Amino acid sequence: MEAFDGQYDASGRFLYDALNAERAFQRNCAECHSDPSRLTRLVLSNPHQFWQVVNFGDPARKMPAFAEEVPFQDLVDVTGYCMFRKQSPQ
Repeated sequence: MEAFDGQYDASGRFLYDALNAERAFQRNCAECHSDPSRLTRLVLSNPHQFWQVVNFGDPARKMPAFAEEVPFQDLVDVTGYCMFRKQSPQ
């Protein structure tokens, strides 16, 4: 994803702040997404769509846009949180 071009280290590991990710998720996402496992599935199956929705919203789903309200690093950290947290069984 273009938005994440600078978010990988030399070994290809995604760089994000896990502690900030948890706080940013609680502050911005948990009210509607108390169980982030659905978000984990979405970001892993379609990271481009995930990034689009987080940044620009989805009125049909009543999802607000966060790009202008939330710092970019918080959005990156939440994306990392959703990408790398353990999924709960379905």
